Formats: sequence, structure tokens, C-alpha cells
Amino acid sequence: MKQWSKSIYARTIFILTVVLVVAGILIANLFDLQVVKYDYYLGKVLDNLIQENVIKAERGAIYDRNMQALAMNITTYRIFVSPADIKEEDRDTVAKGLSDILQVDYEDIYKKLLKVTRKDETIKKDVDKDTADEVRRFIDKNNFVGQIYLEAGSKRYYPYENSAAQVIGYLGTDGGLFGLELQYNEQLTGTDGKYITARNAKNQSMPSKYDSKIDPKNGYGLVTTLDMNIQAILENYLEQTYKENLAGNNVCGIVMDVETGAIYAMATNWGFDLNSPFTLTDEYADELKFSGLSAGTEEYNELKWSLIYSMWRNKCVSETYEPGSVFKIITLASAIDAGIVNTATGFRCSGSLLVSGEKIKCWKTTGGLTVAGTHISCHKKTGHGENSFSYLLQQSCNPAMMQAAALVGKDTFWKYFEEFGYTGKTGIDLPGEASGINHKLSNFNAVELATSSFGQTFKTTPIQQITAVCAVANGGYMVTPHVVESLLDDQGNVVVSYADKTAKRQIISEEVGKELAEILAEGVISGVAKNAYVAGYNVAAKTGTSEKRDEEDKTLRVGSTVAFAPADDPKIAVLIIVDEP
Repeated sequence: MKQWSKSIYARTIFILTVVLVVAGILIANLFDLQVVKYDYYLGKVLDNLIQENVIKAERGAIYDRNMQALAMNITTYRIFVSPADIKEEDRDTVAKGLSDILQVDYEDIYKKLLKVTRKDETIKKDVDKDTADEVRRFIDKNNFVGQIYLEAGSKRYYPYENSAAQVIGYLGTDGGLFGLELQYNEQLTGTDGKYITARNAKNQSMPSKYDSKIDPKNGYGLVTTLDMNIQAILENYLEQTYKENLAGNNVCGIVMDVETGAIYAMATNWGFDLNSPFTLTDEYADELKFSGLSAGTEEYNELKWSLIYSMWRNKCVSETYEPGSVFKIITLASAIDAGIVNTATGFRCSGSLLVSGEKIKCWKTTGGLTVAGTHISCHKKTGHGENSFSYLLQQSCNPAMMQAAALVGKDTFWKYFEEFGYTGKTGIDLPGEASGINHKLSNFNAVELATSSFGQTFKTTPIQQITAVCAVANGGYMVTPHVVESLLDDQGNVVVSYADKTAKRQIISEEVGKELAEILAEGVISGVAKNAYVAGYNVAAKTGTSEKRDEEDKTLRVGSTVAFAPADDPKIAVLIIVDEP
């Protein structure tokens, strides 16, 4: 009996121990699930119960300096149908009605209506309000509620269509593609919000403390420095210039505030509709049409996309050219500021100058006239003769610039070349800014110094060139060109201001700047820049012509003019470039 009792007792202890161990494991697991990992498993449950719906943030608008909208959002509609809810006998009426209103092929609509298991088949996107109202009237008239739907959405719209197109840029499906839409994409985009709702197994709403709404944060508006009145004038004259000069590689122009670097206008001679940015302009379409390539082939598509990107490219920022004689302003400024010469210093031009065995000519190397195709020489290659440095600049004399640069020396010349921004980018707030193409200082010898003095054998961008000239016009201060003035919130408050008028550095003295302005203004009256004369305005200007030495056709040239006014108190600078007139 005692033996049996001991056996029972041992078994009971064993069983109790097992039960306690199992219970301990269960309790530990429950504690782990309900306490330690509570948040984790709650999240898992909520993932199955919670449904999120995105609330799209509004993209910020883009304005000119006068608050004229350049890019904005307009309400459009997606028209879609629920084939599962449309009766067989109503399909023809639906297809015909929507085809007439939306200008969509009847057969395409009818095929979608046959997908009877579908609840959402898009008929047309980006439908305007007037057309959407017609669809609503069609639904009401035929009692097609629950069968035809309209969904409101937003579409980017450009009121000025093709004006300042390369500067403003375009909004693609994944953000800005070029221009300001790309450069300021993050600021314009904003942050989406969302509705969070609880759903049961039947996808029905149910009361829950987890229902909530996170409001979207709309993108900032951009206030640009552009003035669309000035922009329109610039574009009008660029188009006229292009047609009159038959420019083989187009024309471009910039209007800039000399004191702040604000860009008032920037354009090329061609515009394209930002509301249809993949449609080639007539010139580009003709190039594709007469390419001899078959539509749809790989080569055809490659050429088409190449032309689209060329059409989008901002020539003022993304292309380089040899500036030619407009650079002589910089040579004169450097030589006078360095104290090497003054405006009265005399130089002699005999029509050419021998530099390290290289004969480099002045543009005035021969006289005479052409009659019926025959050139009649009146005098020999006399050049400009002997005169003051200021007069020779006004006459755009190459040998005078070469002699002045030789006196300055390559090291000092290069120092000013760097200070005026030719060896770096301007930092303008537009994408795709190109870098200039320059000599290396180690290879910058006598010939390179001579040719650089009159703007040849190196390349710059139009925005670099006008920025350098602005530094002369404003008394020697290097500013940063910019297109955006400020960012605005939804209430129109300025949240970020880019109107920093602090100059990066002073290159020449204000006295030298004023002296140069007077010389350039006199050049408009009696020099080679007479075409820059405007009655009633005191204009300082310099013209330039450069060879396109890297082209097979050695007759190709680039013509340009840079000017600022008023010459006695400069405010505005303008640069016009005619590429291959």
C-alpha cells in the first residue's frame, strides 16, 4: 500500500510538473503575444482591417514677377463606365452617346462594355468641364446613374503655351522633365495626405478609433523674376531676327538686371506648346519628315526623340559658343583695372599682328567695294592705324586687344578671366547649365593669349557672357543670375526668398566700370555698334562676330550684340546671339 502510494504520488508530481511547465510555456507565449509583441500583431491585424486612400497634394503654381500664372492646375475629369452594371440593351446607347460627346471611337467603347465582369473601364481622361457637363446631362437624361461615372482630377496647364517654354519646363508623369518644373520639382510637389478607414470582411465601413485623416501639404508656388511683357517683346524680335538672317542654328536672347542678376526674359527663336510638349514644331517636324527614315523604325524614333530634346534645350544656358568681339569689353576692363594701360594709351593697327610666328588679322584688313560681284580695291591693308585704346575698342580692333593683353601678361589676364566667371558655371537656377570650354593655363601661351583677347579659341555660354558684362555695368560686382525670386505657401506668404542681392565678389573698381560704360556708349554713336542706338536712350553696347572653327564649313559665323542701359546708371542688360546667320 505504501509502495502504491509512493507510485501515485510520484506520478502526480510528474503530471503536475508537466502541467506547470506547459502552463508556463503557454503563459510565456501569451505574455509575449499580448504584451511584448502587442504593437507588432496589432499592426498585422490593422493591416487587414485598415484601408488607406491617398489625398493628392496640389502642385504649386509658377508665376512671373507680376503674379501672372505661367503654370497652374486645372480640374479635369476621367470618364469611366461599369460594364458589369450596364444592361445588354443599353450598350449601344451608351457607346454611341459617349462616342459623340467625347470624340472616342464607337467600336473601342463597345468592346470595353463587353467586359461584363469589370467595374471600371476608362473611356477618356483629361476631359474638360464643359464636356464633363455634357456627359452628366447624358447620364441624367438616360438614367445611367451607377453605370457611367465622372472622376475629378487635376492637370497641369500652361496659360502662355509656348512663351518662355524652355525656362518654365514641363510636368511629366513622374515629375518635372526640364526647366523650372524640374529644377524646383521637390518644392513644387508637396506631400500627399491620406484617409485611413477601418473595413470589415465585406469591405464595409465600421466604427473605429483608427479612422483618421492626414491632410496633404500642397507644394509651394514659385514667383519668378520673368516679366511676360518683356518676354513677349524679346520673343517677337528673336523670331523676326531668325527669319531675316536665316540663322542655321537659331537665335537666342537674355534680358537681365545688372544689379541683382534677375532674369527678366530668356528665349530662343522657337517656342513649342507646353500643353503638348511632345509635338514637334514645324521646323523640327520637317527635319523628321524629310529625313528619309520610315515611321516606326528604330532610327526614326531615335531621331524623333533627339529632335524633341533639342526643342526642349535652353540654348541660353546649355550651349557654348565663341563670344568674339563682345569679349573685348572684358579685355579692356582687365587691362585698365590692372593699371597696365588707360583709355588714352595709344596702340597701332596695321591690319594684322605677328604673334610667335602666327599672323593674326584684324577684321579691317582690306578696303574697297564690290560691284556686280567684282571686288574693287581702293587701298591696301591699312587696319585702323594708330589711336587711343578706347577708340580702337569702339572700332573693335583685334591687334589693339592683342597688344593690351600682351602687356597685361597671361597670369594676370587669366586671373581676371577666372574672376569674370569664364572657368566655372554661373550657378543659375536652371537645369542643364553647360561649362565653358577653355585652354589650360599650362598651355595658355602667347598665341592663345592673343586670340582669347578678342573672344576666339575658347567657348562660353550666353548666360556666362551676359553675367560677365553685367559685372562691368554694375561697377565691378559679380552677381548670380537667377530665375526664381521666392516660394509661397497656400496663403500667399513668402516662405523662402531668393532675392539675395549680395555680390559674390568685386572684380574691377566702380570707376573703371563707369569709364567703360562711357566708352561703349560713345561706340554706339560713332563706333561699330551703331545698330544698338535707340532714340531717347543712353545705350552702351558692343557687337561681335566669331568663327565656328570646329565646324567643317569654315564660313559659318556667330553674330552677337550685348548692351546695357542707361549707360550712366545701368539697370538692364541684353544679349542677342544669331548662330550661323
